[in-house]
Amino acid sequence: MRVVIVGRGALGTALGRVLRDHDVACASVAGRNRPTKSARVLENATLVILAVPDPAIQGVATAIAPLLADRCVVIHAAGSRTTAELTPIRARGLEVGVLHPMVSFAAGANARSFDGATFVGWGDPGAIRAARKVARYAGARFVRADVHGSVYHAASSMVANGAVALTWASVELLIAQGFAKRDAERALSGLLATVARNIAEVGVPAALTGPIARGDAGTVLRHREALAASSSTASATYDAVGPTILACAVARGLDSESARSVADALATTPQRPRRRAKPRS
Repeated sequence: MRVVIVGRGALGTALGRVLRDHDVACASVAGRNRPTKSARVLENATLVILAVPDPAIQGVATAIAPLLADRCVVIHAAGSRTTAELTPIRARGLEVGVLHPMVSFAAGANARSFDGATFVGWGDPGAIRAARKVARYAGARFVRADVHGSVYHAASSMVANGAVALTWASVELLIAQGFAKRDAERALSGLLATVARNIAEVGVPAALTGPIARGDAGTVLRHREALAASSSTASATYDAVGPTILACAVARGLDSESARSVADALATTPQRPRRRAKPRS
């Protein structure tokens, strides 16, 4: 393969690094302005990967379409978009597809490795073959699925972004209890790592643990009372995610009586602890 990656952000840089590490001929060009400035590089490509922001994909595809060789394959890396973004490429008779790495790229974080990640691909047969090769070079698992954008991307986002937001709310609670911020972040990241291992080993819903999974309505109610007195944000978050945890617990095998008790605990208006009256002098 002669690969050209359009886009020099975190994803494009990481993909380029792993391909070059495997001696794949790979060039990277900027996607922010006009990638047509790199016309000669694009003309020689057998695979072009568009690692540009989602709204830019169609414009970049339109700009580079006239420059590509007849056997070139083009894929983009946006999980929320479909192959329709590459219509200008397909109109030339070229094969197109999508390759979305299910990986979180955070600013300032080390994105050197895709080991253990899953790359999801869909599109034309030639694009699938190329996408599978890229995933193999990256050390990632490849899944072919015609997932068609937004629902698939929402599922990924609920885990990746939801986990960060839930952790943020929990970090604030631990800080209020006396933790240093970095200690709280490291403690919860370690907890998340054990959750990820459990999911990998036993799947869902078997990986679910905790008071709702056990049907411990008393602890759930005490959680809600404590949070109502401590943090309106954390209290609302707990109440919002509680029904989903309960549904997962039922799928795991929680009996109906315990499930009703937990549902009642989640629906009951929590009592705020009464303030002790100051003694009279």
